[in-house]
Amino acid sequence: MTKAGLLHYFASKEDLLIAVLDRRDELDALAVAPDHTPATDAASSRALITRLVRRNATQPSIVQLYTVLNAEALDPDHPAHRYFAQRLEASRRALEVYAFPWHPESRRCAVQVLAFLDGLQVNWLRAPSIDLEAEWNAFADRLYADRPPL
Repeated sequence: MTKAGLLHYFASKEDLLIAVLDRRDELDALAVAPDHTPATDAASSRALITRLVRRNATQPSIVQLYTVLNAEALDPDHPAHRYFAQRLEASRRALEVYAFPWHPESRRCAVQVLAFLDGLQVNWLRAPSIDLEAEWNAFADRLYADRPPL
């Protein structure tokens, strides 16, 4: 496709970048929670997030692209700055609504899971011998400890 062809659909390179990021989010949501059903207890919450971790483990290049762009977009002048700020809030809210609606501290759980997964993924990208799912499971064992199904 030519540059003129792309610009027919996207007003700028920045708009194309945001469209690519949005599409990645859509595909992840469909793969992880196709029916958009909120978790009702610790077990279904853990299963939902485990599906996300497994998906990310199969696509290190996408995770790396996302991680690098996320860091670069800390600069307010970056074209994806607003996207990543909004995505952080949307991700936190999605975890509250879909993974932790049953938990009395759903917001705190969402923030902690996002922080853990972001940090774990950076370490995994730097040292691929790290087992993403095993590390998530070790964290989840503590996160979900003493939280029986409702």
